[in-house]
Amino acid sequence: MMVKNILFIKYKFIPSFLLLSLSLCISGNAHPKGYTSSPSLNKKDAFQKEFWSKNKNFYAVSDSQKKLITLYGITWRGKIGRSKRLWVIDSYFKKIWLTNCGEYLIASDLDNDLLPLSYSKDQAILSFFKEGKLIKEARVDQVIKDFSKLQKRDAGYGWGKYLGLNAAGHFVIEDIEGEKMLFDVKTGNPTDFEKYEVKKILGWKSYEDIMRCYEFQYPDDYLLKEHLRSDGTPAGWNYLKKRDYVIMIA
Repeated sequence: MMVKNILFIKYKFIPSFLLLSLSLCISGNAHPKGYTSSPSLNKKDAFQKEFWSKNKNFYAVSDSQKKLITLYGITWRGKIGRSKRLWVIDSYFKKIWLTNCGEYLIASDLDNDLLPLSYSKDQAILSFFKEGKLIKEARVDQVIKDFSKLQKRDAGYGWGKYLGLNAAGHFVIEDIEGEKMLFDVKTGNPTDFEKYEVKKILGWKSYEDIMRCYEFQYPDDYLLKEHLRSDGTPAGWNYLKKRDYVIMIA
């Protein structure tokens, strides 16, 4: 029997003005804390996995057995939400990111950010969809500049990592050398980090945060430390240190 509507209960209250302040195209891929899981995902359905948008208005169910991805939208009334199926992709991916507008889905089939030992340079490393239809694929040879830098491991080659959607709605990856690359989710094409021209302060350094989309300058005699999560992705805060002085930036 097909479940057409799923009821969700929001246990943690999020003020509406905070949700409105979020970018239309920020995404997260973890199951939201404080939300019920869909009834279709029980212990017997270990081959299914949920991926949620950052604003919790959309989620995708990726089914490795049926080779199917189904996207649902949720209509909230206070703390109660009801889901509705919106569109389907006849394929399966291990990693999925959703934009807050619910139109765009970014996917990858790489396991643990590793290229397979038998990889080909023209295989897709990212796939971009709009409302279930493929827009474009980013190939391995578009992302990796120097193949001699790949790190061979037991299960494949380490090429870099996915950082996800930034505050401006661009998808960001980082290669093995730490260089970041941005993609426009609406076209699947590489794009640049646009910034305002500002006057440089003599003797100061500059720091760009591509994920949160800001830039600042700081004195040359301060040490800047970027805090990372266990998977190597930005945690959202940094600090400047000089002797006994520490300035946290979040």
